[in-house]
Amino acid sequence: TQPVAASLANAETAADLLASETLDREALRSTVADMVADSRRAADMIQKLRRFLRHGEAERADFDLGALVAEVLQFVRPEARAKGVALTLHRDGAGPLPLHGDRVQIQQVIVNLIVNAFDAVAANASGARRVEIGVGGGPKNSWVSVGDSGPGMDEATIDSMIDATLD
Repeated sequence: TQPVAASLANAETAADLLASETLDREALRSTVADMVADSRRAADMIQKLRRFLRHGEAERADFDLGALVAEVLQFVRPEARAKGVALTLHRDGAGPLPLHGDRVQIQQVIVNLIVNAFDAVAANASGARRVEIGVGGGPKNSWVSVGDSGPGMDEATIDSMIDATLD
C-alpha cells in the first residue's frame, strides 16, 4: 500500500499546486514524475507478488543496497513532508553496497521501518520530529539502520515483550 499512499500524497500536493495563485510548473512536473514512479513501483510489487503466489518463490537478484535506500527515501519523502518529519540519510562510505536477495521484499521492509518511525515521532512537536536512515557496509556485508526521535517504549512494555518471548 505504500506506493499507492505515496501516489495519493503526491496527487494531493499536485492539487494544491494547481489551486495556488501562482503555478510552480517545476514543482508540479516533479510531483507528477513522483506519481508516475510510485505507480510503476506499485505495479512492479503487484507483478512480483502474483509471481510469488503462483510459483511460491521470491525473485532473487544482485542489486545495490545504497541505490535501493535512495529510491525508498524518494518514495517516502512526500509523506515525511506532510507529517512534518525531518528525514536524513547517513551514508557510510562511497561506492556500491552489493546485496543478493529479493529487492522488492527488502524495499518493503525498509519502507515499513521508516513509516513506523514516522508514527513513533507523530506526538512530538513539529520541530522535534526526526527520522535518520543509515546505510553502509562493503563488498561482503551491508546494513541499514532506522532511528527516530520518538519517545521509545516504557519499562512495562519492554518487560511484557521479554515475558512473552520467555513463555
